[in-house]
Amino acid sequence: MKKPLKSILTLGIFLLLTHAYSQGTGAKEPLKKTSAAVGNSVAIELKNLSEKSVTIFAGRKDELKTPEAKQKVYGGLSTNTIYANINEVVCIINGQGKPSSCTTVKTGVTEMEVNSAGTVINGK
Repeated sequence: MKKPLKSILTLGIFLLLTHAYSQGTGAKEPLKKTSAAVGNSVAIELKNLSEKSVTIFAGRKDELKTPEAKQKVYGGLSTNTIYANINEVVCIINGQGKPSSCTTVKTGVTEMEVNSAGTVINGK
């Protein structure tokens, strides 16, 4: 075999083996936990089974520090439509302006229900 061709083949085999070896060894880095990304907007039917009105916040969890901008009062024994994004939270806000019960908007959730006491919200 001619010397240049033999050198090229040897170099090619060396590079191929080096690449294969580097793919099979080395420490695997653990997956880093990150906050869930906010997804597509969905319409959710909110049923308030309580006779009293409830204040509802719908938005990103980090916005709960100042929920006033994204909260709305819904009347007792009512059915309403709210809009939120996947991975956002929907919370009942108590009289002190703090969340008392929250649920996360997940793919496939089309209904949320406030219990008859007006203290707990659940996604369905």
